[in-house]
Amino acid sequence: MMIDIDIAQQLFPNPLTMFIQLCATGVLFFFAYKFLWDPARALLAKRSDFVHTKLSEAERSLQEARSERQKAHDEVSNAYHKSQEIIAKAENEAKAVKEDILEQAKNEATSKLEKAREEIAIEKSQMREGMVDEMVTVAMLATEKLISEKVDSTYDQKTIENFVKEMSNHNGSIS
Repeated sequence: MMIDIDIAQQLFPNPLTMFIQLCATGVLFFFAYKFLWDPARALLAKRSDFVHTKLSEAERSLQEARSERQKAHDEVSNAYHKSQEIIAKAENEAKAVKEDILEQAKNEATSKLEKAREEIAIEKSQMREGMVDEMVTVAMLATEKLISEKVDSTYDQKTIENFVKEMSNHNGSIS
């Protein structure tokens, strides 16, 4: 049994089948163009516009962010410079206050020292007056003792020396 196959017929398709297939393909392209081409183009155009809009917004947002970042950087820089100025001003004011306080303390110390010197001078003067009074009293007592026991000049000398020793032992040293 042998199968009879016409190879020429198999290699070359039937022209009527080819024509029908071409017509069917044309009809498919026609309906695709008529009903799908414009909506697909509109959808792609709409999508393209959406993407371009988003890209434009993203670019604008990027520019705004860069601008804001630059503004923030400038503000930080300005704030830093202002803080440096404030610190320098505060340091100068602190130095001025310190100098004022030191000057006041120096003036107060000088005035207290002058007052103390005046008080010392007054007390010294009073002590001298007291010593002079004491010396006069001692001299008067010595004279009185000498007059009451007048014997001779060596005796007078010894009596005065003894009296001075007795007074210094009794009242402290006389300066």
